[in-house]
Amino acid sequence: MATAMPRSQNSQTRTPWSRGARPPTTYAKKTGVCHHWLAGHCSRDPCRFLHGGGGGGGGGSRPEVRHHHYQRRSHAYLRVAQDDQDRRHGPREQQPQKQDKPCHRWASGNDCARGENCRFLHPWSRGGEFSVVAQLHGHQEAVTGVGLPSGTGRLFSGSRDGTVRSWDCGTGACDGVFQVGREVGSLVTEGPWVFAGVPDAVKAFNASTSAEFSLAGVVGQVYAMIVGNSTLFAGAQDGSVLAWRMPPDSGAGDLFHFAGKLEGHRLAVISLMIGNGFLYSGSMDTTVRVWDTATLECVRTLEAHSGAVTSLLCWDRYLISASTDKKVKVWGQRDDGQAGDLEQVYEREESHGVVRLFGMHDGGARPVVFCSCEDGAVRAYELPSFAERGRIFARKEVRDIQTGGDGGLFFTGDDSGAVTVWRWSEKENEPMSSS
Repeated sequence: MATAMPRSQNSQTRTPWSRGARPPTTYAKKTGVCHHWLAGHCSRDPCRFLHGGGGGGGGGSRPEVRHHHYQRRSHAYLRVAQDDQDRRHGPREQQPQKQDKPCHRWASGNDCARGENCRFLHPWSRGGEFSVVAQLHGHQEAVTGVGLPSGTGRLFSGSRDGTVRSWDCGTGACDGVFQVGREVGSLVTEGPWVFAGVPDAVKAFNASTSAEFSLAGVVGQVYAMIVGNSTLFAGAQDGSVLAWRMPPDSGAGDLFHFAGKLEGHRLAVISLMIGNGFLYSGSMDTTVRVWDTATLECVRTLEAHSGAVTSLLCWDRYLISASTDKKVKVWGQRDDGQAGDLEQVYEREESHGVVRLFGMHDGGARPVVFCSCEDGAVRAYELPSFAERGRIFARKEVRDIQTGGDGGLFFTGDDSGAVTVWRWSEKENEPMSSS
């Protein structure tokens, strides 16, 4: 009788599916919870994900799942279900949430197809007190300063495009373009004089006599200027403030005398204000310095902000500072301190960095501060409460605000290159005194 040979250890055991049949499907059980089951419609049985207490299939009571990963999955399904419902029955009618900025199509002069359903604003202001009289176009880059020389009937604007333009206040037409040749960092007016700050100089132009002068000694761009106590102050890129005594005779331009150089800031001086017998300078080094206008000596340094101090304003006995750190701060004289010794008495935070402050009194002699922010909106606040009176809007952030003329007119220059003439419904609006 033949003896059966023993099976080799290397030979494979033949199974029913070794001849080509497919093995039965099995799944390794996953540790995650089935998101279809969470949504209430899992059709797999068995399911490789957990249902309830760990078993597969469709059983198990639906637990309260707190893990954010599964919540996101559930929310994703609900969004898909809502999209499917919208395709079948049409989307649910929703009221768009309005944004505090003008519609670009409407602002460019075109019809907005969305009409009242547009989520952006179609008027240039909010609050009912402000209206646009005219928009003056011609500058190719940001407008950095506007002003009205006295007795000329003309508005002047300076721009980073290297020009100073004059505009007829009666017609709004541009009646002169002065090629400065270099970027205008700031522009101010005093009497008939127009001062344009450019790299390494201040250009002085008499709008009545057409006399022109160049004041040298500046290092870098001039970012801020102000006139007070018959003195022109200019804040420069190197952190210094230069001073020139102005001539008593408006036509005697050769009598501009260099008065001194105020040094102390570590970075560029970008804001200046005169009030209460002092010159205040704000810098990109985040500080505010207080200078005696008679001696030109620094008497106090305020560690004011965590960002560049972009604007300063004097109101009554107070100094108001603004910064790119979104903060507006009010400083008051210390009761037990010397003159110029200030302490913070109020702080307000805006939603965006602050570019410019400007103050006016309304027809009821109430002080109002205009606060221009990086979002292109200018908010009007009544002092001292900071209650909002209204807003005006521009295509881009407003760099300068000035008042002048009759009928409550004021002017803004913004980063789009536009100069806008506004009317305030309150009558007899006057700029705040800096004395």
